[in-house]
Amino acid sequence: MLSTGANSFPENGTNVSSISSNTSSRTVSSSSSIVNNKNESFTAVKRYFEDQTDKQNKRRKELEEKRNSSNLAEQANNLKPAANRLRQQKLRALKTPDKKNDDKNKDRIRKQVERALKTPDQKQVDNAKDKKRKSDSRDSRTPAQMASDKDKNKNRMIDSRGSRTPAQIASDNDIDKKRKSDSRDSRTPAQVASDKDKNKNWMIDSRGSRTPAQIASDNDKDKKRKSDSRDSRTPAQVASDKDKNKNRMIDSRASRTPAQIASDNDKDKKRKSDSRDSRTPAQMASDKAKNKNWMIDSRASRTPAQIASDKDKDKKRKSDSRDSRTPAQVASDEAKNKNWMIVSRGSRTPAQMASDNDKDKKRKSDSRDSRTPAQMTSDKAKNKNWMIDSRGSRTPAQIASDKDKDKKRKSDSRDSRTPAQMASDKVKNKNWMIDSRASRTPAQIASDNDKDKKRKSDSRDSRTPAQMASDKAKNKNWMIDSRASRTPAQIASDKDKDKKRKSDSRDSRTPAQVASDEAKNKNWMIVSRGSRTPAQMASDNDKDKKRKSDSRDSRTPAQMTSDKAKNKNWMIDSRGSRTPAQIASDKDKDKKRKSDSRDSRTPAQMASDKVKNKNWMIDSRASRTPAQIASDNDKDKKRKSDSRDSRTPAQITSDNDKDKNRKSDSRASRTDDILENERLIDRTRNQKSRSQPPKIDLDVAIENFRKAISQGPNFVCSCCCRKLYRRSVIKLDLKKYSKISQPDLDLYLTKEDWICNTCHNKLVKGKIPCQAQANGLQLTPIPEVLQKLYVAPSSGKRLYTMKSTGN
Repeated sequence: MLSTGANSFPENGTNVSSISSNTSSRTVSSSSSIVNNKNESFTAVKRYFEDQTDKQNKRRKELEEKRNSSNLAEQANNLKPAANRLRQQKLRALKTPDKKNDDKNKDRIRKQVERALKTPDQKQVDNAKDKKRKSDSRDSRTPAQMASDKDKNKNRMIDSRGSRTPAQIASDNDIDKKRKSDSRDSRTPAQVASDKDKNKNWMIDSRGSRTPAQIASDNDKDKKRKSDSRDSRTPAQVASDKDKNKNRMIDSRASRTPAQIASDNDKDKKRKSDSRDSRTPAQMASDKAKNKNWMIDSRASRTPAQIASDKDKDKKRKSDSRDSRTPAQVASDEAKNKNWMIVSRGSRTPAQMASDNDKDKKRKSDSRDSRTPAQMTSDKAKNKNWMIDSRGSRTPAQIASDKDKDKKRKSDSRDSRTPAQMASDKVKNKNWMIDSRASRTPAQIASDNDKDKKRKSDSRDSRTPAQMASDKAKNKNWMIDSRASRTPAQIASDKDKDKKRKSDSRDSRTPAQVASDEAKNKNWMIVSRGSRTPAQMASDNDKDKKRKSDSRDSRTPAQMTSDKAKNKNWMIDSRGSRTPAQIASDKDKDKKRKSDSRDSRTPAQMASDKVKNKNWMIDSRASRTPAQIASDNDKDKKRKSDSRDSRTPAQITSDNDKDKNRKSDSRASRTDDILENERLIDRTRNQKSRSQPPKIDLDVAIENFRKAISQGPNFVCSCCCRKLYRRSVIKLDLKKYSKISQPDLDLYLTKEDWICNTCHNKLVKGKIPCQAQANGLQLTPIPEVLQKLYVAPSSGKRLYTMKSTGN
C-alpha cells in the first residue's frame, strides 16, 4: 500500500516523474504491476500524484509571500528574544522542585563536559572573559546592590557551610589553603610590600577599636589557632620549625646587652611564675602528663654516654645542693623527708607496697653487685661484728622470736621466688652439696647419715595434723610434677625399677607376711570401697575399664590365645555348675547389661559398633559353608516369623510407622549414584521379565483394549496439546510441580484439565517437556481453503478434492 503522508514527497517543486523516480523500488514495482493489471488502479495513482503536485505549488506560493513581507520578518526577529524569555519564565514557573534540581544537574554536567572538551587556549580565553564580565558587573553595581550581594553571599555561605559533611569541610579547608598559598606565592615584591602595609594598618585600626572582652576573645582564639597549627604539623614541619626557632633564638640572644639579658631573665621568670599560678587543676594535671611524657621520650632517646653524663650531673647537682644547705635547712629537709615518708607510706596500696619492696630489693641487689672486693670484705666484717654484738645481748625470748622471724623470712623468700630464681637456687644448692659431700671423710659421711635420719624422724614426729596433710599434698604435687616431666625412656625405666622392687619385696616375704598382706589388702579394699562417693565409684569404674582395655591391647598374640583358652575353660566350668534359677538370673542380668551398655553409648561409639558389627558379619558370613548358610536362612526366617506373630496391635502399628519413616528417609537420602544403581537393577529386572513374557489370555487382552479406547482420543494434554486416550492422561494438579516457578507454569500450561504421563513425569522432576507446545510447537489454525478438503473414496488411492458447497 502506498504512503499517503504529507512528508512522503519533497517540497522543492519537483514534478511527478521525479517524485516517482525517487520512490522505493517496491512502490514502483507495485505501481507498475497495478497499472499492468488494473486500469482503475492506475487512474487512482495518477489522481493522487496530481493532488500532491497542486498542494506543493500552493505551499510554495505561500512561502514566497512570506519572504516578500520583510517587515513582518523583522518584527518576528525583534519579538523572538522576548517571546523566548517569556516562554522560559513560564516553563520555570511550571517546573517542580525535583524537575528544577534535575535541570540544574543536567546543566552542570553539560558545562563540565564542555569545559573538559576545551583546549587550554580556549580555557584561558574563557577565564579572561569571565573575569572581565564579573569585574564589570561588580564595578557597575550601586551601593544598594553591593549591600544586597553581601547579604546574599553571607546567607549562601552560612547555608552551604552548615550542610557540609566532615569530609567536605576538610576538603574545603585544603582547597582554601592551597588557593591562599598560590595567591601569596604569585605576588610581586610590590604587591607583597603593599599587602604588608595594608595588614599593618588594618591590624592597628582593628586592635585600637577592640573592647576588653574582644581582646580576651582574640587572645583565646589566637592561642587556639597556634595550638591547632602546632598539633597539625607533620614531623618534617616540626623539625623545620625547631631549626628556625633555634636559629632565631641564637641570633636574638647573641645581640643582647647584659642589661637586656638580665631583663629577659626576670621577665621569663615572672612569665613562668604567672603561668604556673594561673593554671587550673586540669591544666596542672595536663602539664604533669606532658612533662612526664617528655621526660620518658627524652630519656629513651639518650645514648649510654648521655645517660652516664646526666647521672653525673644529677649527682653533682644534688651534692652541691646538699653541701650548700645551712643547718636550719638541713633540719627542715630531714623533717620534710620524714613527714613525706610517713604520709606516702600510709597512703600506699598493697600493689604499691609490693612494687616498692621490689624496687628496694633491686636497689640493694644492684648496690651489692656493684661493690668492689675491698667493699665486700669490709661489709662482711661489719655485718659479722654487728651480728656478734646483737646476738650476744639477746634474751631467750628474743632468741625464740628471731628464730621464728628467720623461719618466716626464709619461707616467704622461698614462696616469692620466680621459676627462674628457683631453678638458679636449685643449681647453686646442688653444686654446694656436691662440693661439700666430695670433701667429707667416711666418718663424716656416717655421722651425717645418722644426723639426717634423726632429723627427719624428729621432724616427722613433731608435725601437727595440718602439717602432715600439707606435706602429703606437697609430696603428691611433687610426684605429679616429677612424673609429668619424665621422658618416655625415664618412664619405662621407672616402671621396670618399680616392678623389680615390688617383685623382690613379694618374693622375700615369709608365709606369715603373705597372709598378713592378704588380710590387709582385703580389709583395705572393703574399707575404701565402702567409703567411696558415687563420683568416686564412677571414676574407679572408668579407671578399671581403661586399665583392662590397656592390658588387653598390650597383649602379645601368645598371651591372647592363652587368655582365650582360660576364659573358655572358666566359662564351661562356671556354666556347667549353674542351677536353672541361676541360668535365668544370668540371662536377665546379661540382657540388662547389654541394654544399659547400648543406651549409654555416645554417637561416636554407636558408629564404631556399627562398623565393627558390619565387619564381623561380613567375615562370619564369608566363612560359612553352604549347609551353614541354609541353616542360618531357616533360623532367620523362623525368628522373623515368630517375632511377627507375637506382636501386639500397637506394635504392628508402630512397626508400620517405623517402616514408612525408614523408607521415606532412605529415599530422601539417596544420592544420584544410588538412584542410578537402582534404575539399573530395575531395568535389568524388567528385561528379564520381558524376556520371559507371562501367558496372556487373548480374549481378556482384547476386552481390556476395547475398554481403554472406548471413550476415544478426546483428552487434550495441558502441556503438549495432544489428543490422547484416557489411560494416557491424569488429572492436572499444579501442587505436584513445586520445583517449577509459577510464571513458568503459566507459560507452559494451558487451561485444560488433563496432562499426559510424559509431560507429568518431566514437570515433577523440574524439567520442561521437549514436546511442550510453548517450545515453538503451537498448532496454527487450519486455513479456510484446506478445511474444505476431504478424502474421496477410490480404489486403493487417496484422492483429495474440494467439497461441494452447493453454490
